[in-house]
Amino acid sequence: MNVSPRCLDDHSIVEDVTRALATSGVEPRRLTLEVSESAAMSAPAAKAMERLAELGVRLSLDDFGTGLLVPRLPEAAADP
Repeated sequence: MNVSPRCLDDHSIVEDVTRALATSGVEPRRLTLEVSESAAMSAPAAKAMERLAELGVRLSLDDFGTGLLVPRLPEAAADP
């Protein structure tokens, strides 16, 4: 599922995803949110990504390599 930059900058996405997972009964690891590299560059977006990863939601970077995100990736957002 694609996530817009605006959604990432608004921390309510974490609560929205938490609520949707609880309502649907879907395991968080079965949900992958796709985020563009440029969208993930802001501090609020990085925090939201970290919180989503802590829930167990998987994150995927779209347009990887087009920005300068690699040095700024939060450890919790990267799958080993």
